[in-house]
Amino acid sequence: MWSRSRGRVTGVVLGAAITLMAIGAQVAWAAPSNDNFGSAVPLATGVPAASTGHTTLGGTRESGEVAGTGPNSVWFNWDSGGVSGLIEIDACAGNGDAGGTELHLWTGNAVNALAEVGFSGIGDNSCEQRFRINSSTTYRISVGNLNPGGNPGTNFDIALSQYTSGPANDDYADALPVGPALPIGVTSTTEGGTSEPGEPAGLGGNVARSVWFSWMAPSNAEVRVDACDFSSNVTVGVYTVAGSLGAATELAVTPFTQCSLVFTPAQGTTYRIAVAGFATPGLPNFTLRIRGTAPPANDMYGNATTLPGTNPVSLAGDNTFATTQANEPSGEVVGGVNSDVHRSVWYRWTAPATETVRISACPTDPTQSYTARLGVYEEEVNETLTVGQLAANVVGHDPGFGPYCRKKVDVTAGRDYVIELASDSSANNEGPFLVEIHTFDPPDNDHFIAAEPLGSALPVSATGSNMDASVEPDEQDADFGSSNATVWYRWTAPATQIVRLEICDVGFAVMPSIWTGTEVGSLSEVEPASFDDCASGFYGAQATFTATAGTEYRFRIGDDFNDEEGTFSLRLVDPNAQPPGAGPQPPIPQPPPRLSAKAKCKKIKSKKKRKKCLKKAKKKKRKK
Repeated sequence: MWSRSRGRVTGVVLGAAITLMAIGAQVAWAAPSNDNFGSAVPLATGVPAASTGHTTLGGTRESGEVAGTGPNSVWFNWDSGGVSGLIEIDACAGNGDAGGTELHLWTGNAVNALAEVGFSGIGDNSCEQRFRINSSTTYRISVGNLNPGGNPGTNFDIALSQYTSGPANDDYADALPVGPALPIGVTSTTEGGTSEPGEPAGLGGNVARSVWFSWMAPSNAEVRVDACDFSSNVTVGVYTVAGSLGAATELAVTPFTQCSLVFTPAQGTTYRIAVAGFATPGLPNFTLRIRGTAPPANDMYGNATTLPGTNPVSLAGDNTFATTQANEPSGEVVGGVNSDVHRSVWYRWTAPATETVRISACPTDPTQSYTARLGVYEEEVNETLTVGQLAANVVGHDPGFGPYCRKKVDVTAGRDYVIELASDSSANNEGPFLVEIHTFDPPDNDHFIAAEPLGSALPVSATGSNMDASVEPDEQDADFGSSNATVWYRWTAPATQIVRLEICDVGFAVMPSIWTGTEVGSLSEVEPASFDDCASGFYGAQATFTATAGTEYRFRIGDDFNDEEGTFSLRLVDPNAQPPGAGPQPPIPQPPPRLSAKAKCKKIKSKKKRKKCLKKAKKKKRKK
């Protein structure tokens, strides 16, 4: 089975599990020489300091040792000498499990009486961390593994160095000024950020990777502060201005499962705002946003924004901070989904002609994507309805699948149509979207039966579009996912050979699949030998497969995400073919032939194990 995500395709093998087991007694490792606190390896004073050839294999937790060090910790002593400020401790070199290593920095003279300075947290590259240290201080370093039950330990080298490349606004005192006028959007990063003395527990305490901003409130109006480019392992906090971080008062802070907060500032007061990434090594670039919470002007049905009475129509909108008024149509009306709706905004459009149009209001910001719901209602000329009467006048054809932010609507010239854009109640989110109206015009090859012919030669190319395309009721999902707007092509293989399908000149995340068969509901998918991104673009895809002479193949091109449409170019090529003027090209390596169970057994060197394997293979053959 092949699974595809934006920008990357990964092969997933199902139905097989590989288990490595030790025969007889488990392997026992001798305890490392620095397994106990009292036998810590001394490191050179100051920085740089390094020591090689260490391991946590065979390590244990001694009596009185805190649980956080890991059950197989080993120890080092280090004197900072004249060094102060930020240092980096790196135990990644020679480390076979960099993501499962945990570093701790301590002060103290006994294993049961240590004070923790900080630790490396959890996640990728947890084998390195930055720490803030004082000069002329003796520190204790422990290195352990997070899950020795599945990972008995690892070999590593350790190195200490001065760290000078953190974010400029890493510290509370160096907060970056923003605003004060709203809205505010500032790009920053917590990568390389550190905790500092007095770091609030709400930001992660001594494992926080925080950066700081300074903002003076221009009014007393409520604001939202968010950093929602990453929805997990991020927190946002608001604090008072004080002489030090330890003396500041925490006014509001989010848990690590949320990325935004709302608070009411005092006009003219300056606040410190922190964004912290808990996971190692921190958050890559994010945008800090500070916005007022006043609802949009078209928050209420009675204040619907009037769209131009033309076709096409395109207008940017936003339902951030929108509310829901009493008696609004239910989710079964808005988007055809059995759920309540939230944060609705409204538009009114007069149809210039009697025709079928497509009306959409789909999210446009991938960092704030949400499940949008679209409702369309017809009004008679000069008719005044209440919001509670709209459900009886709903029009349009729901797609029956996501995205629920689009509808095909038969409109009558001169009639008014009310358009409602809302959020799914399960998400209760909001964000920018684009209202679009255009004459409905599906591609000629929207359906399987009308697949565009590509002939029976190589190479072959075609251009296409999935704008206004649909999914037929009997269309199957591909192994690596489903699409919502698909078009079809057909091609007959002139010979048995390797063929590559390329969809590389494309501006949206595309999902191609390869099929054989004559009925859309009973097709057989051809699993490609390889499925990769295009070297020339982020969105494209290419699949290599073995074609059989005389077989007709169907290529389905669809979107990889709910609301992606656009134009694309399709190419079928022989990857072994030489370009004009090129010399001989080496053939593409083919996968080795699949060995039978019996053949696999014969490759086992151990006579005893080979005999046991052959006996098992013989039994399995009889069952068949």
